[in-house]
Parts: sequence; structure tokens; C-alpha cells
Amino acid sequence: MRACQEPGARVAVASGHGTGKSFLLAWLLDWNLRVFPFSNAVLTGTNIEQARSVVWKYLDGVIENMERLYPWMRGFFVKETRRYFALPFKDSWYVLPKTASKSAPENLAGQHNNLLIVVDEASGVDDAIHGVLRGALTHRRNRYVMTSQPTRSTGHFAEAMRKLNKGESEDGIYSAITMNSEESPLVSRESILEKLREYGGHNSPEYQIKVLGNFPDNMAGYLIPRRLVEERQHYEIEHEEGAWGWLLLADVAEGTHRDSSVGISSRYPAKAING
Repeated sequence: MRACQEPGARVAVASGHGTGKSFLLAWLLDWNLRVFPFSNAVLTGTNIEQARSVVWKYLDGVIENMERLYPWMRGFFVKETRRYFALPFKDSWYVLPKTASKSAPENLAGQHNNLLIVVDEASGVDDAIHGVLRGALTHRRNRYVMTSQPTRSTGHFAEAMRKLNKGESEDGIYSAITMNSEESPLVSRESILEKLREYGGHNSPEYQIKVLGNFPDNMAGYLIPRRLVEERQHYEIEHEEGAWGWLLLADVAEGTHRDSSVGISSRYPAKAING
């Protein structure tokens, strides 16, 4: 919430189950509507009906709390099934759920005024849709917030979540936040232990995605985890003075599968070389 309040905020949140992500989105959408006159907010995602039903459910509690804290606001803001708006400006000051469709991404374009865009399950949203949505962010107070389980290690959401420093994405644009179910006070210890048994331990892709809120180190069908590849891009190998020899790397195909055996060799000198 603190990251989202900054003017021009770009926020990416990878989350496990049960961390309160949808509850926070309800508060965020309500905050934007109440604080900024004639603001627009769009909630979108690959399954907008599911996202809307969950966020809209929490929105009832948010509205109740706000009207208890600020009774003079009662009646100014109205929640309908598919729109949350300020009276009497239903068509110009609102929160609106809209489908993120790959076949017609332009349906999400056209809103620019004090605009907040929230993309739920952003990992599964096509990059073309992210491009259209971000193209609408022309004002300094426009905000773009992505939340998701980290189900896909490629695409715009994955790139936004890759961190160089704590809290900052590799491209320097996004505030990258991870909500870990193990650290959440909303998730019981019994639930965590159940998921450990169900998913097969900490190193299983399902546990990393659905509990830790991390992109998995390895996915089915891949021999080498991405993390190991990235760590070794600039890894130096030290050799004894005067030593030299031949290095042979081989990937041996098994049985009659479609792959072929591959080998590459190189002679290395005594000084350090990049791995």
C-alpha cells in the first residue's frame, strides 16, 4: 500500500496462498476512488469474473469500515455488481472490472485521468495486453499494479519481479514485493505443513509458487534450474599455476528420444576463465 501511494507507482507483487492479497486490492481500489476526484480505476485479469467476485466481496467490508470511520462519506460511493462509483458521476469517477482479452486488448485502452490499473494474476496476462495497459499511463499520477502467483518465468510480470536490490526490479521501474505464505500471520502452521506434504517439500515447483511466492528454480522438463544458470553467468574458475587441459561438456541423450547427444570441448589455460 505504501508503494502504491507514490505518484507514478509501478508495483509488482508475487504472492503465495492466503496472504491477504485480494483484501489489499479492495482497500487500494477504494482508496483511489475516495482520495482522487474523478479518478478511474480498472481491475483486470485473465479470469476477471473470479477476480471481481473475490475483490468485490472484500470491498463490502472496506466500505463498511470507511463509513464507520468517516460517517460523512456515507452514501457518496455506491457499489454495484460491476461498478463502484461516486455519486452522481457514475460514468466519470469509478472503479471498473474489465476482461483482459488477448484477441481485443484495445478494449482496455482509453482511460487516462488519475488512472489506477490493477492486473490480477498478471503472470498469465499476455504481454500485448500489458503493453496496451501501460500505454495509457501518460499522467504522473497514473499507477500500475500487478499481483500474481509466479506461475510463468517469462513475460512482463516475471521481468518486473527480477530484483537487483531488495525492493527494486532489475529494470529499476517496479517496486517488486514478495508475499510469502510462510511469513503471513493469516496462514496457519498446520496449513503450511499440509502443503509441504501435498507438494513434496520446499524444492517442489508447486510449493515455491503457491506458498513461497517465488518463481520456481526448476520446472518439469528442464535439467538445470534457471537460478544456477544465472549464478554462473559470471562465475570464475580458478586453476593451479601452470595447469592446463581439456574440458569436455556432454549432454547424453537417453534411449530413442528425439534429442541427440551433444558434446563440446575446449582447452583452458592456467589463468581463470569465465564459466
